[in-house]
Amino acid sequence: MHEELKIVVTSKGMRSRLLGEGVAAERVSIVRLGTSSGSVKDDASMNQVLAAAGVSGPFILTVGTIEPRKNLNRLAEAYRSVPDIPPLLVVGATGWGVVDTRGLTLLGVQSNTVLAALREKAQAHVFVPIAEGWGLPAVEALAVGKPLLVSSSVPSSQGRSDAIVVNPESVEDIAEGLTRVLSLSDDEESRRERIRSVTDLTWKQCAQDHLSAWGIPFAAAF
Repeated sequence: MHEELKIVVTSKGMRSRLLGEGVAAERVSIVRLGTSSGSVKDDASMNQVLAAAGVSGPFILTVGTIEPRKNLNRLAEAYRSVPDIPPLLVVGATGWGVVDTRGLTLLGVQSNTVLAALREKAQAHVFVPIAEGWGLPAVEALAVGKPLLVSSSVPSSQGRSDAIVVNPESVEDIAEGLTRVLSLSDDEESRRERIRSVTDLTWKQCAQDHLSAWGIPFAAAF
């Protein structure tokens, strides 16, 4: 019975790994995760959060649980090495393990509406985990048109020319990437190009991928 079970993964890399371990190709399907457009923002509450954190000007944003896998140790070290750089805000819960976040501004867990406002206000987004199953924060940054610095381990950003990709194990590479991402154009056309780059990554598409994995026509499910 177990031999007939379907396996759903989020990336080509994970599928290749399973095939290499002997799993039959017809059992493994890729389902891409998506992002929601037009998220409701709470600018007033965001401004209160920023004021409480002492942030009054441009800032960089990273989103994720504070744990070793998210690579905040190296990100913080790289950040501290770059002079005259805007505050780097971290939104996310405290997870497992010991993480050195000196120099970063920790905002803790925020509501979806505050997070949506922070995404749009950020000068740039950073997401450089050591390992990642998909990488929603990277897609969500591009979906609002913002410059993105991302690690090569993030499947959702692999093969994209609209993000600066760095080696997550190199502090020097991350530091250089921080400088580069802040120099990227943030004009209207650049924002539109970034948004267009992820228009296929929607939750509707995610549902279609799931149905396709089971051989069910999309229309038949509704």
